[in-house]
Amino acid sequence: MSERPEHYTPQYINTGNNRNPFSPSYGLGQPRQGGFSQGDFQGSAPTFVIHQKSLLVAYLLWFFLGFFGIHKFYLRQPFMGLFYLILNGLGALLAAVLVGYFFWGLLALLWIIDAFTMPIRVNLMNALATRRVY
Repeated sequence: MSERPEHYTPQYINTGNNRNPFSPSYGLGQPRQGGFSQGDFQGSAPTFVIHQKSLLVAYLLWFFLGFFGIHKFYLRQPFMGLFYLILNGLGALLAAVLVGYFFWGLLALLWIIDAFTMPIRVNLMNALATRRVY
């Protein structure tokens, strides 16, 4: 059994031995025909593609769907997302008895705090994604 899981194996996206875009002869000669062979990737450096979280997407989710906690699910905080959903549900159920406004007030306070802590959380998620790959 190998020491690293299979999904940690680097995926090579370079197209061949002489296809280095930083070499002086890049683009000269005949274009490559056909598919790839295993020898094409010998000596190539692995290129990792990291899917980072976007601060713009996080803020859009926060603004439009924040009271449902959708931005928390996007930023990999599922328990906080569920907490937002429960607070919103309790607020809606108990609003007729005037107790529900307490839950919505707490939710609004957390929603405002998220506006200031969102960049920190996005940067943390991106740093963790980069750290996992390298």
